[in-house]
Amino acid sequence: MRRFGMGRATKLVAVMALVGAPTYALLSQSPAGASASVSSESAFRAAFKTGTGTITLLADITLTCTGDNEALRTSNADIVIDGGATGHTITQTCNFERVLDNDASGQLTLTNVTITGGTPEGDGGGIWSGGDVVLNGSTITDNVAADGSNGGGLYLDGHDLTCTNSTISNNTATDRRGGYQANNVKLDGCTVSGNTADGEGGGGESFGNLTITNSTFTNNTSQNDEGGGFEADGEVGIAVTISGSTFSNNHAQDGDGGAGNVDNFGGATVSITDSTFSGNDSTDDGGALDVQSNNGIGATTITGSTFSGNTASSTGGAIALEYSGAMLTVVNSTITGNEAGNGGAIYSGHEGNAVNLAYDTIDSNTATGSIERAKGASAAKSDGRGADAPNASAILTASGNLDVDGVLTVFGTDVTNPIGGVNCSAGTLVSEGYNYTDDDSCNFIQASDSHLSTNDPELGALGDNTGPTETMLPANDSPLIDNIPAAACGNGDDLAGFDVTIDQRGVTRPQLKGCDTGAVEVRGASVSVAKVVTGTNGATVPASAGYSFTVACSDGTTKTLTVANATTGGTAGTVEDVFPGSTCSVVEAPVAYDNARVLLQPKVTYDPATPPTLAEGQAEAVTVTNDYSLVDLLGVVALRPRFTG
Repeated sequence: MRRFGMGRATKLVAVMALVGAPTYALLSQSPAGASASVSSESAFRAAFKTGTGTITLLADITLTCTGDNEALRTSNADIVIDGGATGHTITQTCNFERVLDNDASGQLTLTNVTITGGTPEGDGGGIWSGGDVVLNGSTITDNVAADGSNGGGLYLDGHDLTCTNSTISNNTATDRRGGYQANNVKLDGCTVSGNTADGEGGGGESFGNLTITNSTFTNNTSQNDEGGGFEADGEVGIAVTISGSTFSNNHAQDGDGGAGNVDNFGGATVSITDSTFSGNDSTDDGGALDVQSNNGIGATTITGSTFSGNTASSTGGAIALEYSGAMLTVVNSTITGNEAGNGGAIYSGHEGNAVNLAYDTIDSNTATGSIERAKGASAAKSDGRGADAPNASAILTASGNLDVDGVLTVFGTDVTNPIGGVNCSAGTLVSEGYNYTDDDSCNFIQASDSHLSTNDPELGALGDNTGPTETMLPANDSPLIDNIPAAACGNGDDLAGFDVTIDQRGVTRPQLKGCDTGAVEVRGASVSVAKVVTGTNGATVPASAGYSFTVACSDGTTKTLTVANATTGGTAGTVEDVFPGSTCSVVEAPVAYDNARVLLQPKVTYDPATPPTLAEGQAEAVTVTNDYSLVDLLGVVALRPRFTG
């Protein structure tokens, strides 16, 4: 491991022997060895080298060659550098030097600090640390680990990185790990963007557990290897946990996993929730995500997430699962518009793998070629991945959506509109019912399945339909709506591994009369009616009189609402679970009064006056105003006022 520039240590010793170790005056600032407030290069260097507690920056700090090159820490005590409320920047201006060298075991914490300008011919362009590093509201940007080195932004020598509301951007590693290298990594509210590595881990690489929460990886690149956004590596079982995060436009230019690659042979556990993977690409497998895990204990679970517009030159436009004994479970997720040579949405490359799908929307993914495969065996890679004992080979039609060389089990899922191939190819295909497809390649043969070639799920474009991720909302007349009887909504729970009680957006299942096939549960509309009763049109309205009217909707929903106190009026009630696309009207008759000889004839106005067509989830409010007059029974004409909500 090289941490210093060429000959830097030797030159430093020679200079110190001639002129003695430099001394930095702190002027009127706090003495070294304790918490300090600093505003000069010399004061900062002294405080950082041996200080304890907190170094508060009163100004930006510029490191110069005359100031002993990189800032070096030798004390094993924990240290905090605080940029204050407005934040400050530490800039390295000396060529071939990093910014901070924590040559000790204590924890280094940066709060509201920017680290920039490091260019060492060694690991850790911005920071090298022998202890844990914590970033709070800080930025590591525009650093380079030169001369075939690792960790363009940060290099933690076997230690952990915790990042909160911080940015790691535009750093370069001339070997691997453009943004960061660390053991366990936790990112919460962080942005990792524009980082580049010649090898794996464009955004960065972890060698222990990786936790990414509410964070963004974008425009990171691994130029000659895997893991454009992130690389999660390890020789023993690791946990990768991702939630509420976005991975976009990351690139693995000569390897797997455009957004991320999990490379672990002790059986990695991967959990992805409420996240978006879009526009990522790889020149091999897994346009967005590639998981390489075996020994029968690797499990990947994806819930409430969207994969769109990802591309792999080989297999798995969105997701590739490699090696044996691994399992992938996808629930309440949308996979659309992805592309690969085979398996435009999902590819699983070994007959010992299992892929489970429940309540998913898998639509309009593309296969760009055919695949040569031994009958009953998986396709062999150049390094033997996924290869089983061959029999007679055959040229098979590529799968635009799903290619699984093991067991594919599906419930309540829409698999439609493959481009350049069939929907499914699998070693074993198992339907657990209520699936929808437009060819017979998926073996959806249960009585509750539909696989007609004329099937059309009538999905809207991918977009913001509320919820944490973009989805494809079924049209009002989509056959996916209420496709699953309410009593059967839980039939996919065992496959999912948990009780599926909401959709991808967080909407409760079921709505209306049952559950919907696919990732989105369409909500009914509602009409709330407020009634105002007056008597200024020549009538005295009795306080005891009650008035009822009926709301009738075009989907057959009806409900009678009543205002008990005719004098003051009030909210009459709400009509719920109206099917989207319906219109509703109010039917109100005159009210008998004075022994049915005299009627209170309504003179009605409504706001809004024209009935709208109710949209999915729309909560429409309407005000009904009645100005009653007394009318002799012989002169009554029944009225049907126009209305809806």
